[in-house]
Amino acid sequence: MTIVCGIDAHDKELVCRTWRSDAIEETRRFHNTDTGRGSLWGYLRKLRTDISAARVVVGYEACGLGYTIYDEASDAGFTCHVLATIKMAKSPIDGKRKTDEYDAGKLCEVLRAHELAGLTLPAVWVPDRQLRDDRELVRRRFDVKSDSTRIKNKIHGLLKRQSVKRPEGIKTLWTKEYMRWLQNLELRSGTRAHLKSLIHEHASLNENVKTLDREVEELAATPRYQLQFEALTSIIGVGTLTAMVFLTEMGDLDRFSNRRKLKSYVGLAPTSHESGEIKDRKGHIARTGSSRLRAVLNQAAWVRINLDNGEQSWFKHYVESHAGGKRKGAVACMGRLVQVMWHRALEAQRDYEQRSA
Repeated sequence: MTIVCGIDAHDKELVCRTWRSDAIEETRRFHNTDTGRGSLWGYLRKLRTDISAARVVVGYEACGLGYTIYDEASDAGFTCHVLATIKMAKSPIDGKRKTDEYDAGKLCEVLRAHELAGLTLPAVWVPDRQLRDDRELVRRRFDVKSDSTRIKNKIHGLLKRQSVKRPEGIKTLWTKEYMRWLQNLELRSGTRAHLKSLIHEHASLNENVKTLDREVEELAATPRYQLQFEALTSIIGVGTLTAMVFLTEMGDLDRFSNRRKLKSYVGLAPTSHESGEIKDRKGHIARTGSSRLRAVLNQAAWVRINLDNGEQSWFKHYVESHAGGKRKGAVACMGRLVQVMWHRALEAQRDYEQRSA
């Protein structure tokens, strides 16, 4: 006997559709609190005992609630799957029957089809708790720097609206000299207050970046990352943030058996369209997976592209000779770079595993 439970998870409520091998189905609601989830696990344990079920399979769609349900279900002894929303097959009628009970039923159907017929399950890979914790730090470092860039753009926009141009004597932006010039600008009171607020926010974000940089560097020096980090930063164009975003977003590198699966996970594989006489027409990249990882790969690729000496000269040549111009060539270089990083980090990962054995 098998029990399958599809959970439509919300901030305050869990709508659960349960199916059993004796073809009995039931829908129940639980509060999404520690007590409510505890009641759900207790209900499934009692049901397993009552019908002598060998397995309890639970599944829910990936969402902003994280992996709390996954962790608790696994700790309770159940098999749990986190399903990728983007990979869930949906018919036109699904959009017209959007209810919590219907969604829970669809999840239950997908899990049941996987258990009984062996159909492919659109599940996401779930990182362990340590990796999730490491991701929180590295992602925060990336996001704070992005916020800093956003503030810089706002300052540029404010100066442009006021027709204020940088003096010719100041060659470099965001230096101490440039910041003193900004602070001493003579502007109307409202504009001045706006600029002062932006400068204050920029300074605060910069201090935050420095603090997080130290935290990320300490994380990179831990035994679980050190060898891989050193291997990645030996690649021209790959710095501390690029290496740590790669390692924390990719997780277990042994999951990828070839470069096609690797590029598909990162979102750099091209889309394709084949119908009738149209054979395998390639489109833009899929852009699935981590946008943070693609962003740092893009920056690292352009560093490599701008280097035109020694062994790096082929990288720039690859862009200039690639059909579709520099933009498509840069995307191709990102794909090449992530392959190099994958091979280097995988070798270091296996070296670390051998040393730890």
